[in-house]
Amino acid sequence: MATNPDIDIKTITKASIKLDPVIALDRTNDGEYTKEETWDVDAKQTGFYRPYISINGFRIDPGLTHFNLDNNGFMPVCNFTFTMQDAAFLSASYPKDGDVFSIYIRAIGEVYKPIRMDFNVLSVDAVPIQNERVGNTDGLYQTFTILGECRIPGLYTHRIKAFRDKTSYDTLLEVSQDLGLGFSSNDNGLTDTMTWICPNFSYYDFINDVTKHAYKDEFSYFGVWVDLYYNLNFVNLGNQFAKENMQLDSMVGPDSGQSPLDTGDDSGLPGRDIKLTEMPLILSNAELLVGSPLFIEGYTLLSDSGQSSNEAGYVTTLQFYDTNSQLGEDDGAYAKYTIESITTENISDATLLQKGRPTENLYKNEKRSVWIGQNKTGDSSTTHLNYNHAKVQNKINLLDSMKFNLNVEFSKYMPFIYKGQVVPVQMFVREKGLRKLNTGTGTETSNDGMPIMDQFLSGLYVVTGYEVIYNKRTGKIRQRLNLRKKTWTLNTAGNLPKYYPIETGVGDAGIGGVSGTPDLPETSDLTGGIGI
Repeated sequence: MATNPDIDIKTITKASIKLDPVIALDRTNDGEYTKEETWDVDAKQTGFYRPYISINGFRIDPGLTHFNLDNNGFMPVCNFTFTMQDAAFLSASYPKDGDVFSIYIRAIGEVYKPIRMDFNVLSVDAVPIQNERVGNTDGLYQTFTILGECRIPGLYTHRIKAFRDKTSYDTLLEVSQDLGLGFSSNDNGLTDTMTWICPNFSYYDFINDVTKHAYKDEFSYFGVWVDLYYNLNFVNLGNQFAKENMQLDSMVGPDSGQSPLDTGDDSGLPGRDIKLTEMPLILSNAELLVGSPLFIEGYTLLSDSGQSSNEAGYVTTLQFYDTNSQLGEDDGAYAKYTIESITTENISDATLLQKGRPTENLYKNEKRSVWIGQNKTGDSSTTHLNYNHAKVQNKINLLDSMKFNLNVEFSKYMPFIYKGQVVPVQMFVREKGLRKLNTGTGTETSNDGMPIMDQFLSGLYVVTGYEVIYNKRTGKIRQRLNLRKKTWTLNTAGNLPKYYPIETGVGDAGIGGVSGTPDLPETSDLTGGIGI
């Protein structure tokens, strides 16, 4: 793997996009609406218990029943549902073509920035509610659902522009400036200098196309997204996932002595004094973290493994006609080589790689072929040396990274968690039963009241996205993270069958009478590839 990869995503430039002024409308005793001065963002409770939302000066959130701010894709999208309690929305403030809605979410304390964003309205759906009171036909109490995407002026405008003698990093930095976005990255040492041309593409398409062809080395692959603070993030995900097998520096287990984050009286409610306490950033369901923003209240494990394997297989053969070959076409100018997804260099018997079943090596037969036509290199080329190679390498590694998703939910919004961040997770099993008997390592078969760490679910994960959620039933803002890793450590305790080659004591041949040592998945072999 790459040596000491930088996993900190740093902000290089700040955003300059101008947001709409937020105007509050309050109902007077006379039943009429008056415009107040620009909304006071220092109001202690605004945006804390529920998101503040306004459209054309009309405040939506008093009737809010559901809210979801989704930061899992290329750029944030937001949808919310509310019950209209006054027909002034329908008559005066209903979003017209080009209108936006504004949101504000306050973080605990004054250390972290609030979320303040504008969204282009994509759709408005409504469910009319028939009022039982005779003669009331004013259209009150309808339920609306509004969907919007982050407003970035000029993102879909078609442009013709050349970025001469630049790396993909430098190109996207310039694009971000053209759009008024900030720029964040963890790696500026790319080796893909060329003239990048935007041939009447929108910047939306151009950004994604540049990222597909970005290249540094055989251990790197790249992702791109816009975050909640209007920064274009261009991230070497190879760096992030390379850290996933590091040992956790701190434990929050039953004997760790760690205390929950002290947020002061009533867990930092508005208007109360908040005491900030340093503690390790470890996400866990350990009982000692109850009351802390880091406490995992619920979780599940999701999988797209089969679909990813069907799409990309495990081995991709890149085929091309080498125009720089000194041989004639009949003498071997046709060339090909194989690419696999990157895996960790250090594996143990309890390590599960995402390369098919550990008892088989059938993954090697799941091959895909890509024909890229002529591959021009040297002075005759208009693209960088690994332009076509990077498109395949980035795709298969991105798909491999997204196969499994540990979906975890928290009772609070955590502004210190960002997309692309590497975070440690410790999951414990407390309840007696079959799961606890088979959780842990070695001979850990204790079924008493002491928690046992789940080796399989614990480890270092990469935050690949998250949602900020509100619903009227809970009456508070929550957060849900999507966490992913590529290498999994299996639990070895208990008597349930284990993946071979873990020692289980079931006969000399192991599980199911299998004997011998299977061929374990290899790390990516890219020797002989373009420019390596």
